[in-house]
Amino acid sequence: MNRRRRAALIPPERLRPAVVRWRATVVTVWLLTTGSIAAYALLKPGTSAGDLMFLPDGSAKWLDAYYNFRTFLMTVAIGSIPSFLFWSRRNDLKRRSALGAILAFLAALEICQFWIPSRGFGWQDLAYTIAGVLVCDVFARLSQF
Repeated sequence: MNRRRRAALIPPERLRPAVVRWRATVVTVWLLTTGSIAAYALLKPGTSAGDLMFLPDGSAKWLDAYYNFRTFLMTVAIGSIPSFLFWSRRNDLKRRSALGAILAFLAALEICQFWIPSRGFGWQDLAYTIAGVLVCDVFARLSQF
């Protein structure tokens, strides 16, 4: 039996979990990777983006010039992949769960800055984090139309 005929015999409801698992795996790997980078960026003693060795010098200087806005950009970068892969109405709960976990994780990292002597907690950083998560969700919702 050829592949096409075999694929036609598999009911669509059996194919969906594989797609969902693939997306969930990509989102999990993305969140672990970007979450680790965010933890380093938020918990390191210095506040300069130049400490992040993978950023080009021009980008690091630009991020340092727009100090609070970089928190927003980091949040959008972390939330973009889950929002993009779970954009459909069928995946609303998964997308909101992922974005809620991102918000909780980044808010916890911001609060942890209380105990770092050279860093400090700022309500503006928390507001930019919330705004970044909301922008990711709004873009996902707008793409449903």
